[in-house]
Amino acid sequence: TERFPFSTPALFLEELTSTTIFGDVIAPSADGGDRVTLTTVHSAKGSARESEWKVVVIAGVQEGIWPNLTTRGSLLGSERLVEIQRYGVLPKAELAALSANALALDEKRLFDFATKRASHYLLVTAVTREDDLPSPYFFDFAVKVSREDEDAAPLSPLPLIAQLRREVVDNALPLSHRQRAATLLKVLAREGFFGAEASRWLGYRELTTKEPLLGEDEEISVSPSEIDRFIECQLRWFFEKSGARDGDSQAALLGSAIHAYAQLLADGEVDIEEARSRLERTWHLIDTSPGWAHTHELRRALRILDRFFTWHKSNERKVVATEARLDLALKVQREDGSEVRVRIRGSADRIEIDEA
Repeated sequence: TERFPFSTPALFLEELTSTTIFGDVIAPSADGGDRVTLTTVHSAKGSARESEWKVVVIAGVQEGIWPNLTTRGSLLGSERLVEIQRYGVLPKAELAALSANALALDEKRLFDFATKRASHYLLVTAVTREDDLPSPYFFDFAVKVSREDEDAAPLSPLPLIAQLRREVVDNALPLSHRQRAATLLKVLAREGFFGAEASRWLGYRELTTKEPLLGEDEEISVSPSEIDRFIECQLRWFFEKSGARDGDSQAALLGSAIHAYAQLLADGEVDIEEARSRLERTWHLIDTSPGWAHTHELRRALRILDRFFTWHKSNERKVVATEARLDLALKVQREDGSEVRVRIRGSADRIEIDEA
């Protein structure tokens, strides 16, 4: 009834009679020579003689699979009947807990059985990814296995280079180990991997200068838009202030274009149709993406322009200036009592006046 609401027992019986179930073949079979046996643990355990192979692979030891605690035989409640035979009549919740515990013990026994089927070589595998984790059985088994290397080497270049760089300068490691790491870094540098070349490492080169960033009488220039960036990360602010800035993004270019057209509209130099036409003609300079994405972004930009024009026409305040340049000179006192000259430069998008 969960799968087919309002169904009758007849439908269930009809489904059973139309289903083909392949049973395990437990009769002994002749040796087929070199071949791979693909089987479940239950099948291996249920053979006429306990099977054993030279090489055994237990693949996919994942959470939810090992152990598989899905209740078996829940249609007729056979698992609860077994627990009643063992412990007597108990509340349903207690019987379910006892059944789950017995199932977990059975799963543990199955896994232990599987790990003992190899005579020469056993491989147990699991993976870690976004929604999939190794089973606790995997970690419990891994603790019992002796390993030469606890930490496997990273498979991607940057983490590998970082690990090798740590090993090169780690005096606690044997000299041979550090020399091996240095050799690997040299090979990676020769192949062009960024960061493997020692001349790129911090501390390799002498400081360019130790002179102060500003002279005694020099003026500090400050932009209001940079204050938030300075508060967020002073190092990034310093680098960008010194010229280490990425090129303008599409969003920044669009913002600059909208500001420019907004000023033209506010000053009455163009109407909305002319502004739209100019934006369409110059859009290829702002957005270089091909195909439908280019058209989609253009339509979005035109909607922004239209919204500004509609708001501007209905705005009752008097516009005094657009993109007004601001320039303010100050003297700021430092903690040591000295003064420094600061000049704040920026612009205001719009300055408006109302009756108040």
